[in-house]
Formats: sequence, structure tokens, C-alpha cells
Amino acid sequence: MSGQVIMRVLGPKDQLILESLARENAAFDVDGRGAPQDVLEPAAAEPTLEATTTPGATWTASVVYSAGRSPVSFPNVAEVADANGHVSWSWHEETTGHGGTADVTCSLNGQSMSASASFTVTGSSPDRW
Repeated sequence: MSGQVIMRVLGPKDQLILESLARENAAFDVDGRGAPQDVLEPAAAEPTLEATTTPGATWTASVVYSAGRSPVSFPNVAEVADANGHVSWSWHEETTGHGGTADVTCSLNGQSMSASASFTVTGSSPDRW
């Protein structure tokens, strides 16, 4: 099981991109809002790793950026899938690299399964401002 996740943290320099998306793609904007809003604060634009499986399964996860280190704010704790089988981890983007790898392992009733996905970091980030 593998795939690619593309993350982009939008920052102050991305205002024109947000305005263009809001004008050109109605699905991107919220109906009736009227005009593009300010760029999200960095804390509101956290990258998130999500997984879905059988409810009650225990998950562990790790993230390593292409620059060779893990984000300090990544919650290195096991998570238990909720009633819908959903689990997620959020953290602050902390890299000058351009991507990385996310690894997850799921365990339930003595069986386990692992998956890995590479991701791309594009655009502005707090470390690049």
C-alpha cells in the first residue's frame, strides 16, 4: 500500500493564489462569503496525516522530511481508530526540505499492516518566510 500526498502550506506571499482560486473555482470558496479572506495563520494550516481502518485498531506513525529529520511537533504516540475507523496526527511544518515520507503501522487482534507514502511540500512555509 503506497501513495503520494501533496501538502502546501499557504503563507502571506500566496494571497494572489488564494484570490485566483476563489475567483476561478467556485467549489474552492464558501458560498455567500463574498470575497477572499486573509491567509490562514500557520497554526490553522497544519499538515495532517490521516488513515482509515477497522474501528478500535491501534496505529503508530512517523514522518521524516527530505532534509533528514522528523518534525519536533509530530505527536509520537499510538492512536486508536475511532468508531468510523479514522485516526489522524497533525503537526507544524518544520522543514526547509521539499517533501518526505510518512509511515504508518496498524495493529489489531495480533495482526499488523504497514504503509508508506511520500509527500511534497510546496510554496511558502514559516521556515521560508
